[in-house]
Amino acid sequence: MDNFLTFLMTKKGIMTVFASVSTVTFGSYQFNDFVQERTAYERLDIQFSEGTPTIEYGNADFDLTTLIASSTGDVTLPVLDVTKVGEQTLTFKVSMDGQEREFTKVVKVQDTQAPKITLTSERVTLAFNEEYDVSSLVESVSDPVDGAIARKSEETTQSYYEIEGSVDTTTPGEYVITVKAVDKNGNESSASATIIVKEKEKTAAELEKERLGSGYTAPDPSVIAGGVVSIATSYNGAPYAYGGNSPETGFDCSGFVQYVFGQAGVSLPRTAGAQGAGGTPVASADMQPGDVVVYNGGSHVAIYVGGGQIVHALNPSLGVRITGMSGYGTITAVSRY
Repeated sequence: MDNFLTFLMTKKGIMTVFASVSTVTFGSYQFNDFVQERTAYERLDIQFSEGTPTIEYGNADFDLTTLIASSTGDVTLPVLDVTKVGEQTLTFKVSMDGQEREFTKVVKVQDTQAPKITLTSERVTLAFNEEYDVSSLVESVSDPVDGAIARKSEETTQSYYEIEGSVDTTTPGEYVITVKAVDKNGNESSASATIIVKEKEKTAAELEKERLGSGYTAPDPSVIAGGVVSIATSYNGAPYAYGGNSPETGFDCSGFVQYVFGQAGVSLPRTAGAQGAGGTPVASADMQPGDVVVYNGGSHVAIYVGGGQIVHALNPSLGVRITGMSGYGTITAVSRY
């Protein structure tokens, strides 16, 4: 016993005892800190609203805080990709007193908006044999989120539109043209238009023949041609007006031709293409005064007056003029009435 007391009184013994006491005390502090940190971590919490929420594709303004029913601590929101359709697992972080904890929530991005198709018209009326491109029906096709949609081709694999149906303007009747569109997420929409092809307009001579029956005598074509040329050249200098077909309003090219032939007793369709197709086809080399001359498939029309000249409604600055035949494109039809 005396030896033990003597040992305790030595420097080495005292240091050993103090070291043992210090170790116990320090370990207690570490344990308490661990308990406190663990308690703070366990207090961190996020309670989400029930179910799997559905978010509209492209809705960049969606507020993720609406998914949280309650929380303890400061919440850091995740990034939601609204351009990706399907389920996404979002990781929310909550922190407090130097502790951080993560919670996950599954959401679903869904595209419910079909492509929008805008047509130039839902009902179009065409003259017999009038040139017409069905693609002109489409004003625009677009996705509400992704923008313009192109017509179907080898390059358009995800989103596209296509035109179904065709029109035969040489056969009178009604035709339905349908535009169908598909967006990148598989939504589809369609829009349709009705195209009406009118019967071929009868000339004044044909109407007169129907009226008189067996007593009908065909008029002399040279008399008609002479009258047409005389009437047409008398309007040299008349004003030009787009859509015009009378001296009072002015003339555009096809309106001028229709009006002149009407004054000569011959009924012609309104458009240049139909005027070129309505009479008897004539080779350019056999052209005679009074023949209708069509350029570029119907972009312009004139009346041949002989001597390599034509009379036609040119433009707003020149109006109706007698000119040479060249400079207006390629002659694609000559028709005699």
